[in-house]
This record gives sequence, C-alpha cells and structure tokens, in this order.
Amino acid sequence: MADLKQVLSVSKDVPTVLVIPAFIWIVKLESSNAVRDVKIAQLQEQVTDLRQVNASIGTINVSVGSLQTKMGEVDKKVDKIYDALMGPR
Repeated sequence: MADLKQVLSVSKDVPTVLVIPAFIWIVKLESSNAVRDVKIAQLQEQVTDLRQVNASIGTINVSVGSLQTKMGEVDKKVDKIYDALMGPR
C-alpha cells in the first residue's frame, strides 16, 4: 500500500514539475509574440510614412525638373534680349 501511495505521489509530482516550466515558457512566448506584434505594427506605420514621403519627393522632383526647363527657356530669352540690346557676343 505504501508503494502505491509513493507511485501515486511521484506520478502527481512529475506532471507538476513538467507543467510549471511549460506554463512559464508559454507565458514568455506569448509576451515575446506581443512585443513582436507591436514592433511589426510600428514598422508598418513607418513604412507607410516613408512611402508618403517618397511620393512627396517624387512630386518635388517633377516640379524641380519643370522649373529647370523653364529656367533654361528664361535663360535663352535673356540671352536673346541681351544680344538684341548689346549686340552679339
């Protein structure tokens, strides 16, 4: 009878010893997953912001290109006016 009690006691102790570390591991894993999810959300927000900035830069580049073209036209007109007023160079 004492052997049966010992066997039952050990059979209860072994799962208990295994369950506690498993529970701790699961909690740690869940917290790690939560931290990872927050980081992913932050990175996705940064990617969205960077895409908006990139689109703005593209618009600015188009505007700069247009201004360069207009500046070239103005430069040619100024040269023509200079030549008309002062004579050819």
